[in-house]
Amino acid sequence: MSQRNTVVAMLLKYGAMLVLVAAFCNVYFVLRYFEVARRAARLDSQLQAVDVQRRSIEAVLGEFASRANSDPAIMRILQRAQQQSPAAPVK
Repeated sequence: MSQRNTVVAMLLKYGAMLVLVAAFCNVYFVLRYFEVARRAARLDSQLQAVDVQRRSIEAVLGEFASRANSDPAIMRILQRAQQQSPAAPVK
């Protein structure tokens, strides 16, 4: 009987602390999960914005590349740029 009383006394003494520690840990991990999920959502939206910019730049460059050899204004601009920039040294 005395061993049972000792166990009951220990449960009463330390049980509440264990429950509080477990509750604190659960709250911490839930909040941490929401913080990670919020950051991931923010990064995903930024990644989508960057992807839209990349696609628009690719479209502009593709249009430029398709017209570069046939458009005389673009050819003049490229020739002027080549004349102004020094030739790269050949190694």
